[in-house]
Amino acid sequence: MNKNWLSLLGVVITVGLYACIEQTPIDIENDTSIGKLDSLFISQPVVEATAGKPVNTGSSPLLLLGQADNKRAAFLIKFRNFPDSVVVQSAQLRLINTITTGDSIGTIRATVHRVMAAWEETEITFAGFQNQFDPVPVGETVLAPADSDTVYISIDPDLVTAWIDSSIQNYGLYVTAEGGRFFKQFNSGNSVSGPPVLTITYAPPDNPDTTLTADAVVEADAFLFEVLNPPAQGPLYVSDGDDYRSLLKFDLAAIPQNATINQAILTLYVDSLNSFLNSKEGHMIDVYRLTQESLDPSTAEFDTANTINAAAAVVVDTTTVLNINITRQVQNWSFGLNENFGLMLVSRRPERELYRTAFYSARMDSSRAPRVRIVFTIPPVRE
Repeated sequence: MNKNWLSLLGVVITVGLYACIEQTPIDIENDTSIGKLDSLFISQPVVEATAGKPVNTGSSPLLLLGQADNKRAAFLIKFRNFPDSVVVQSAQLRLINTITTGDSIGTIRATVHRVMAAWEETEITFAGFQNQFDPVPVGETVLAPADSDTVYISIDPDLVTAWIDSSIQNYGLYVTAEGGRFFKQFNSGNSVSGPPVLTITYAPPDNPDTTLTADAVVEADAFLFEVLNPPAQGPLYVSDGDDYRSLLKFDLAAIPQNATINQAILTLYVDSLNSFLNSKEGHMIDVYRLTQESLDPSTAEFDTANTINAAAAVVVDTTTVLNINITRQVQNWSFGLNENFGLMLVSRRPERELYRTAFYSARMDSSRAPRVRIVFTIPPVRE
C-alpha cells in the first residue's frame, strides 16, 4: 500500500473525527477516491409511547413487604415437608432480610394470616389473589428500616398441626404490612442464600417426653403488590413489577444509502423525580427491535431472541444519562436487513423487584428527549 495513500487516509479520518465531534458535516462531494466519515444527530423520536401491566413474581429471588412509591407489597408463602402425625408445640417463620428501599420512614407492623384458597406460584398477582385470607393474624412483628438481621415471626402452632392432620387445607401464609414508607426485601424460596424456613418443635407420638425440631421448606412463594396511585404521565417508563415498557422510533431516512455505520448511540436522560431506584442494586434495562408496526408497548412484538445491548444498561439512583450502543441494529436497518419499526426498552428482570426508571420524553423536555448520534462512512465513488 502506498505510503502517501496511508498518510492521506490518516488525514481524512482525523478531519472526519474532528468534524463529528464538532457536529459539523464535512465535505463529501469533492474527493471521490476514498470513503468519508460523517455524522448525523437525530434530536428526538418520531414515535414514543409507554405502557405497563402487572406481572407475576413467582420466579423472583425476593419477597417484598411494606409500602413505598405508591405501592403496597405483601407476599404469599407455602411450606412442605412436615413430619407426619405430630402435634406442633411451636412454629417460627425465619426470613433473611437483604436491603431496605424507599423513604425509610416509620415502622412496619407485619402480620401473618392463614390463606383460604389455592393459588399458583407462576400465575398469582394481587388482582388474582382477591384478599382470600383470614383477617385474624396467626403471627406478627414490627420491622424498622434499619433492621438488617434475620427476622423471626412466631406462628400459631395449632394452625400448623391442623395442616399436618389435614383438618385444615394447607394453602400457606399471607404476610402483609401496615404503616411505614419503605419496602423490606427478604430472600424467597428461589434464593440460593438463605431461603425462608418454617421451624417447628414437636414431640414424636411414640415418645411424648422428647422434643424434636424440623424445618419445613418452601413449596411456593410470590410477592404481590397493589398500585395505590399510577406513576405521573409524561415520562417514558421502564419498570419491574408492573412491567412498563417504552417504544421509540427514529426517522433514519437521512442516512445515505449503503453507508457503513461506525457508531450509533442512543442517549436517554433519566428523570430522577419520577424514578424509583436504589444505590445498592441497579435496574437492568434491555433494548430490542420491534418486528412489526405498533404504537402500544404492552402488546408490541419484538425480537426477544436478540438483545441489541448484550450487556444490560444499569441504572442506579445517581444515574442522569444512559448511553446505549445500537450500532449493529442501525446498520441492519440501513442495509435493509430489518425494517425500521422502532426500539423497545424493557426491564431485564421485570418479575424481580419494584424498581422503575423514568426517562424524559420529547413532550416533557425537548432538550432532554431521547436522541441518537450516528457516525457513518460514505462509500468511495468509483469512476
